Amino acid sequence: MHIRKRSMIICAAVIAVAVVVSAQTITVEAAGVAQRNLIQVALGQQYPITKIAAVKSGKHSSAYYVGAMFRVAGVGDVQGVWLVGGAKEQPGTLLSINEPAHQYSGMRLAKETKAAASMEDPEAKALLIALDR
Repeated sequence: MHIRKRSMIICAAVIAVAVVVSAQTITVEAAGVAQRNLIQVALGQQYPITKIAAVKSGKHSSAYYVGAMFRVAGVGDVQGVWLVGGAKEQPGTLLSINEPAHQYSGMRLAKETKAAASMEDPEAKALLIALDR
């Protein structure tokens, strides 16, 4: 009986955490000029940014997920997502979240670092939806 009660408490705790996480409000906003410039420099002028947006990270205290649509000759529009440390107008660290961001900017993949950011994060998913509009 004691084990059954403990497992019910654990299940209730897991459900409560899931509700709190899913209630997170995600606001897609304009990326900062400095964020845009940082990503454009990483991409190079051969891949011009055509659309860009940002979402404040819910799990990193001072970072944004930044998504950009950029043009690749012979391929078309490509969507990249990065984790950008720092404030919008004073960005610092730049890590790739998805493969296109890594392939075209050459920035290290966040999943290979302690940053713990991925395309499974709700902020990254929200950016892809926003870029498709």
